[in-house]
Amino acid sequence: DLTAEIRAEFPPAYVALHSDFNEALASLRELIGSVIESAATIRTGSGEIAQASEDLARRTEANAASLEETSAALSQIDERIGATAKAAVQTVKRADSAISTVSGGRGVADEAVQAMTRVSESAKGINDVIEGVDKIAFQTRVLAMNAAVEAGRAGDAGRGFAVVADLVSALAMRAEEEAGRARDQLTATQDDIGAAVEMVQKVDGALADIAEGVSEVHSLLGGMATDNEAQATAISQIASAVGSMDQATQQNASMVEETSAAALSLSGEVNALSERASQFDVGTAAQGGSARVASLRARSDAKALQAKAAAAVAAMPALAVANDRAANEDWTSF
Repeated sequence: DLTAEIRAEFPPAYVALHSDFNEALASLRELIGSVIESAATIRTGSGEIAQASEDLARRTEANAASLEETSAALSQIDERIGATAKAAVQTVKRADSAISTVSGGRGVADEAVQAMTRVSESAKGINDVIEGVDKIAFQTRVLAMNAAVEAGRAGDAGRGFAVVADLVSALAMRAEEEAGRARDQLTATQDDIGAAVEMVQKVDGALADIAEGVSEVHSLLGGMATDNEAQATAISQIASAVGSMDQATQQNASMVEETSAAALSLSGEVNALSERASQFDVGTAAQGGSARVASLRARSDAKALQAKAAAAVAAMPALAVANDRAANEDWTSF
């Protein structure tokens, strides 16, 4: 009992002892009262720190989970972009092969045109030969007619020669007919060759257009492959950064948990100190200290209720982003 002051009158020789005792008791009473008030203040502050640390730990864990999901999504995107880049590279190789094939086809078409041109030139030579044969057959028929005339003039002596002249004339006429057929067939062949040359030239033009289109596709695919590689590199860097952020967030969560545990431990020690200090009777100081303690406890309980309400609102899916921002502002204010 620190209120038990000496009130009785002491002899003059012990007045100093009387005064010193009462002053020492008052100082001790004031000291214990201050300890009680400070313990209450520390208990309230440590409780608020512990509550804030728990809230921060929950938010940090939620952020860590979001970062893990983001990292997993980025990994999937990285894999897909890598697969797309590989497919683009393979497509570029196939486009190269197609360009080579089309180039080879154009070469074959050019050779076919040249071969048909040579055949056409040869046909012109054959036509000249046919014309020569036709002229010879005509001249032979004329000579046969002249021989028949001369045989007729010779009378009986020229009958046999006249028969031969008639046969030679018939053969000459037949040769003319065959030469005409050969000329017609050769003309038809030349027309077919000309049509074939035109078709091959059209095919060559189509192959040229195809080669140009494939070249454009090849260029586009090459650009796509380059872009995909750049995107894959960027996504890999982002994924690495997110992984580092995830590790840092997990470390922060661990540190926050340690801080919360330390705050709880401090609160326990302060409670023990308060219990020990409450064993002293300090009179009116105790009443004032008790009033202050009650006020601080009420304020701590109110803040704890506000923190719980904020945490409950933050848990709602529809308002997750807005509440997380509000919670961050609350922590900043704290």
